[in-house]
Amino acid sequence: MLKQIGKYPVLRKLGEGATSEVYLCNDPFSRRDVAIKVAFPESFDDPERGKMYRKLFLTEASLAGKLQHPHICQIYDAVADEKLNYIVMEYVDGGTLEKFCRPEMLLPVDRVVELVFKCTRALEFAHKAGVTHRDIKPANILYTGETDVKISDFGAALISSAATTQVSAIGSPAYMSPEQVKEHQLDHQTDIYSMGVVMYHLLTGRLPFNAANNFSLIYQITNVEPDAPTRFRPEIPEAVEAIVRHAMAKDLSERYRQWEDFSLDLAEAFRAQHEGAHKAQEFADSDKFETLRKLPFFEHFSDGELWEVARMSVWRHAAMGELLMKEGETGDFFCILAEGQVAARRRALRRDGLSLQGRACARRRRQRGARSQHHFGADAEPHASLGRLPAQVRPGVHGNPRRAPVDGQPAALRRLSRDTFVKEGPAARAAMYTSEAEGLRALRAAGVRAPEPFGHGLRDGKAFIEMERLELGARADWPAMGRMLAALHRKTSDRFGWESDNWIGLAPQKNGWSDDWVSFYRDCRLIPQLERAGLLNESEPLLEKLNAFFSNHQALPSLLHGDLWSGNAGFTAKGPVIFDPAVYYGDREADIAMTELFGGFPSAFYAAYNDAFPLPAEYARRKHLYNLYHLLNHLNLFGSAYLSQVSEHLRCLRALV
Repeated sequence: MLKQIGKYPVLRKLGEGATSEVYLCNDPFSRRDVAIKVAFPESFDDPERGKMYRKLFLTEASLAGKLQHPHICQIYDAVADEKLNYIVMEYVDGGTLEKFCRPEMLLPVDRVVELVFKCTRALEFAHKAGVTHRDIKPANILYTGETDVKISDFGAALISSAATTQVSAIGSPAYMSPEQVKEHQLDHQTDIYSMGVVMYHLLTGRLPFNAANNFSLIYQITNVEPDAPTRFRPEIPEAVEAIVRHAMAKDLSERYRQWEDFSLDLAEAFRAQHEGAHKAQEFADSDKFETLRKLPFFEHFSDGELWEVARMSVWRHAAMGELLMKEGETGDFFCILAEGQVAARRRALRRDGLSLQGRACARRRRQRGARSQHHFGADAEPHASLGRLPAQVRPGVHGNPRRAPVDGQPAALRRLSRDTFVKEGPAARAAMYTSEAEGLRALRAAGVRAPEPFGHGLRDGKAFIEMERLELGARADWPAMGRMLAALHRKTSDRFGWESDNWIGLAPQKNGWSDDWVSFYRDCRLIPQLERAGLLNESEPLLEKLNAFFSNHQALPSLLHGDLWSGNAGFTAKGPVIFDPAVYYGDREADIAMTELFGGFPSAFYAAYNDAFPLPAEYARRKHLYNLYHLLNHLNLFGSAYLSQVSEHLRCLRALV
């Protein structure tokens, strides 16, 4: 048995197949266990199938780092040379779904629906990335516990961007679609059929077609209708059986045309099975995901971000008239209204409906009164203060909700008569709102579309900032956003920093002026956050070698937004807009790096930015250093959930110098 594979010490052998063997190894750099698939050298030398085996290996290897989704097994690295060919993958300790395909091991129907739902979301993500799996089967779906799964083994995949011909005779015959066994041209609908077969197998404990040989199997797949799943398991609901039939339709025009349609039917079927579950405070993952996806607040979230919100939040149903919180009380959570209505009465918030509540969600959607203001759009009405974020009065933003009474106590975010919004908070936040107004003015002076601040200060014992209301929700023009940011970054100063300290979220941000970028970034960005997190001593070796990251880089003091993530950017009818700034003059790479931190902007944004203002080739090495600042800020604001990311960034950065 191998003892070492490249830089990875081998812990034990996990198994082997016809063309490769898999080892459990340790990644000393990232300090995690990984699974490494090592190809048998003789398989590539096979005179009949060697070329095909090599192509399959290279196909899977080419996807390293490209399919990042919570329900797809990650490929971290791949090595192909004369002596050793291997792929480094995420290690999942839970086996595959194969064990649940036996009659004596069947899962409850609702769990099968949940598992398949997550598979459909993952495969839709792959499809949008131009990847068709072509070998969907229980053995290629890793089980991580309860209702969590990860799609694996993309070796047989078709990649739309690859200039190669389709390899035939790939896949597992029992799960192949009619068009696949006929060796026709394939697209994502072949995976939809295969997922239908997997669902049939998980529900019934048997395959839809059984034959003595492949010729008979192919005939059945192309000509015979399978027995109804209820024949083998009568308790299967009619709606679930209909989904299986729809996915396994032999005629492409009768099969699900899109993954989204498949997913929606699964979510509806699960919801129908669990009517009344909300009242009992039970919420399925599929229900959470579909609910989040329909809310305008989450319109621009990726699948991965939505799953993170669903996982980290607490969901519950609140009764009519239930008191959620009182104005002025200190809290460590916020609420998002998913269904129902909310009202502010006598300084207390009451509502009837379904709320999504989460301390953890606040880590991703931090205190951003202005973000909520902009997001809820033209038809939004007064919002009552809900901990870290104002609540949405109704789930939709295009209704005409009843106006909540103000009766002398202004809401945290109030629409005024002249198309403005006011954000209010404790008197101690007056300086924070002042710096926000200064930042907005700086952006606007640089030619960037940002809300115009009309006033700020103290009123009735509270701090406030009044600004222009922006109607977001227009068609997303990411190339225009990229060009706008490039233009902003061409506005430069003769020094790095800003004339006064300001805020990034609720955290103070140290400024001042400096002639040296490395000194400014170390002293005004990293050290204050490291001190607050109690990590300064262990980070001293990194700080001492900080110059090594800039040996071939001449940073210019560009005007930066300072806190640029998807929650602080949007689109109006007039074009792209950015808000909630933490401005200063610094290396423009710091702004771009943050856009990649939480899911990233679309590729069209980066392409347009680079066309207008190309980034240096070494940017990829420095972006982790810049994002360390934002991860530390999240750790200090929202707690230990970010500690592992901070620790991993510190380890990686120390290894680079």
